[in-house]
Amino acid sequence: MKNLPTIQDELKQLPKYSLTHAQKQRIRIELRQKRKPSITIFKPFVTGSAILLALFLIVTSGAFQESESSVMKKQVALQAVKGERFALEKRDGYAIGTQNKAALLDTFGHFVAKDKSRVAKVMIYLWGDSKELAGKSYKVEAMNQYGEKLQLAEGELAGGLYGEDAQIITSFTPIPSAGVWQLSFYVDGNYHSAFTLNVLPPFPKTKHYVLTSSPKELKIGKNVELYMEGTKNKKEIKVQLLNEKGKVVDSEVFKGKGLSGIDAETSQKEYGYSGGLIIPDKGTWSLVIDGEKTLPFNN
Repeated sequence: MKNLPTIQDELKQLPKYSLTHAQKQRIRIELRQKRKPSITIFKPFVTGSAILLALFLIVTSGAFQESESSVMKKQVALQAVKGERFALEKRDGYAIGTQNKAALLDTFGHFVAKDKSRVAKVMIYLWGDSKELAGKSYKVEAMNQYGEKLQLAEGELAGGLYGEDAQIITSFTPIPSAGVWQLSFYVDGNYHSAFTLNVLPPFPKTKHYVLTSSPKELKIGKNVELYMEGTKNKKEIKVQLLNEKGKVVDSEVFKGKGLSGIDAETSQKEYGYSGGLIIPDKGTWSLVIDGEKTLPFNN
């Protein structure tokens, strides 16, 4: 019988990727006749594999933790004061911002993340030296609590109309996410003033429908008129309110109002619907609109 070194030498001479039938049979016979060589030959391989596997798991785990920590957003302190709602002088209406510095006409009460409608027409008011404001270029930038920035609008200021020193009607870029955002105003490239606003979460939506009223603004326990838009043109649609457990707590048939507009980007027709629902309490809810379910939302 060949000793162990002889078997190991022959194994080294075997093809790298495959063995012939005769070679495989010979190895089986010799290993059956002497068990110890099989343990000595293969144990280091198994042990080495186990060590490599353990190292791989450790490295992978460390890399995953590093990757996970790298995507965690770091918060930054927003320095501006909170925007306050105040009555406009010499005209009916309210503005939100910092009085005698910068403000926006308070048309809707809140901005909503990803919403185009509430930022389609925005009135900006600025105060200061009218000679240094009217006719000058302006820019509005937004930054959230994670330091993410975007430009909302830019253009040229007009003179004041109702006591402010400059004003302009413009449109904003939709704000991409909910939370606190700081709006900073610049005139001729120079910082003018800033304030913060709380932007509400996106409107609940399905594939073909979107609620155009924010749940955060709805009164609890009262039947409120809600409006929706959809890409389907129907005389009526069924809308159900589901609680966190998926139980239907209210249901209503919303009436179709016909064409409400055309999306400027997609040129797709949008149709309006209205109806009443009662949200009984604070909590987590979802809607089933014409058979399509929204993601959960909070009011």
